[in-house]
Amino acid sequence: MKLKYTILWIEDDETYLENRKEDLIEKDSSLNVILSTNGKDIEKNLDEPLDMVVCDYNLEDRSMTGIDIIKKIREKNKYCKVIFYTGYMDDIKLNELIELIKYNIYRFEERDNIEDVVFEEIGRGNEIISIIDRWLTYYDKNDETLSFLGDNFKEKRLSEIAKEVRLQTKQGQDFINELTKVILTVIWD
Repeated sequence: MKLKYTILWIEDDETYLENRKEDLIEKDSSLNVILSTNGKDIEKNLDEPLDMVVCDYNLEDRSMTGIDIIKKIREKNKYCKVIFYTGYMDDIKLNELIELIKYNIYRFEERDNIEDVVFEEIGRGNEIISIIDRWLTYYDKNDETLSFLGDNFKEKRLSEIAKEVRLQTKQGQDFINELTKVILTVIWD
């Protein structure tokens, strides 16, 4: 079993968007690529456990700016990777970049090499999700149920734990904290 790495890709050029999705899935069939053609409809996709958001900075419908989009993303998902790209890098103003940095933008790239950038960042991944994924893949396990100690834990499937971590819920943070305690206990003993 392998966990799906989920990417929300926002781009107003539908042909370009569909081609990128096909290219990504051709290279890695385990990817879940969600497509959005404008800034208005991204909210319905933000309840998904996203690993990455890839977004054209200059959407033609002008319904939302890149800054508006990252604000919406960070309301729901504080830690997923957000990568903006543009074919007009010279048009980006310094104050816009500074504002994006305040919202923890991950990268800002030229449109020409965005697919390579996406795969580079998929390789880096979320460490906790990567550990769970490697465990499931290496041991060829099904979605095991685990029990954890702690006030808020009950038996959970690994995929449920991964989803909680991706969504940065209280249970996801509690899991990371418990895992950190276990690791530190083992290291210090």
